[in-house]
Amino acid sequence: MVRVVLHIGPMKTGSTAIQAALGEHHKALREQGILALRPFNASFLYVVIDRQLKQRQPLPLHQQMLARLRQDLAGVKAEDHTILLSGELFGQGLDQEGVQALIELLRQACPRPIERLEAVCYLRRQDELSVSLASTKLRHGLIKLPFTGKPFNYAAMLNVWERALGRQAVQPRRYDPSSWETGDVVADFAAVLGVPYSMLRLSTNRIRNSSLNPQAQALLECLALALREKPGCENPNDLPGWSALIRYLGSNYSGLGPQPSRAKAESFMASIQSENEIVARQWFDDGLPLFSSDYSRYPAEESPKVGDKAVLDAAVASLIQLLQLPPSS
Repeated sequence: MVRVVLHIGPMKTGSTAIQAALGEHHKALREQGILALRPFNASFLYVVIDRQLKQRQPLPLHQQMLARLRQDLAGVKAEDHTILLSGELFGQGLDQEGVQALIELLRQACPRPIERLEAVCYLRRQDELSVSLASTKLRHGLIKLPFTGKPFNYAAMLNVWERALGRQAVQPRRYDPSSWETGDVVADFAAVLGVPYSMLRLSTNRIRNSSLNPQAQALLECLALALREKPGCENPNDLPGWSALIRYLGSNYSGLGPQPSRAKAESFMASIQSENEIVARQWFDDGLPLFSSDYSRYPAEESPKVGDKAVLDAAVASLIQLLQLPPSS
């Protein structure tokens, strides 16, 4: 019998750091009977399952990744007591049918009976998640302004997983760096696995997926708008120089991005308040609200737009950097 822990994200809750830790300490974890399945970010399974349910074949790249994951599962040893699968899109992208398909995939590929399936997720205040996600979308050439669309509904997500696994097998945790050792989500995740933080601590404190400052975000927004009009440029990630540009901006223009106003943040959170109250009441036994009601991090007025000259300066600096790269970059 073996225990399977599914880390289901959602996005912008430290998943990249957790997955990096799993990669760095993969061998040490295996020696303790914990098998972290590769690729360490298994979010691609969301697309695989979606295509499967629509009776379509997986994409070639996803077929290769799925083969690697199945190979890992096939190699489960008698001393392996825990199998770990991390994918931040599991919480955001899978409905009831998709969750059941994921569970069935794991049961079929694992040579040992699965005794227990657990889902672990981190709940981040939706306004903070929305602001962070907007910056991430821009890195991929997509424009999604903060506080547009419906806030992410944790009550709905938890209900899907509860129906699939049972209440006791679903572990929602507040995304609260102030309550973790050294403010590191990896420390909290180590506690979930039942291993000391030292076994998962990353060897570098490099910030992953750091926010881009207003100057860089304004530049990427201009590029995204321009590329929309160019045939064949619908996905900037396919352009050879895009990843190099993002790396340069991340190294030289990181910082606090443009901030919505405090009033907008409060209004956005008010629209999801009843659902968050349900989550706090049904999933946590501390009698506290799901999230803090402190919005002092936001300015009274929305951040002013970046001027054309500042955008041009960033564009010129980026162009100079890209021109200096060797052809193979």
